[in-house]
Amino acid sequence: METINWQGNITFLYYDDLARADEFFQKTLNLSLILDQGWAKVYRISAGAFLGAVDKTRGSVRASSPDGVLVGFVVQNFDQVVAELAQRGIEFINPPAQNPEIGIKSVMFFDQEGYKFEVQEFLLEQDIKEFY
Repeated sequence: METINWQGNITFLYYDDLARADEFFQKTLNLSLILDQGWAKVYRISAGAFLGAVDKTRGSVRASSPDGVLVGFVVQNFDQVVAELAQRGIEFINPPAQNPEIGIKSVMFFDQEGYKFEVQEFLLEQDIKEFY
């Protein structure tokens, strides 16, 4: 009998300025706030995928640097999403590019506290079947 049945995933990021992170997630990234515990907030990315923002002084993890985290967003309309993010003020680290070696379109950007985010669209048939 299998008892493990994961229902979703929450990736938590730790912030000095939680209010600024909240504004970024809701207004810039268009994520819906689904849980507000004051010093911790959770946003829905998609069914079963969530992003948490935590006041750095209150959380259970003492994050010393955002360098070890990359949050990836998978989309099917890469060009449109990139254009909309640019209109919302996102400055990309690199120009949007296609990587034929691994079959993705990708672009990356930082948030206000240095966490790195990636928008990617899978292009290979076997990956499309898994992700969309």
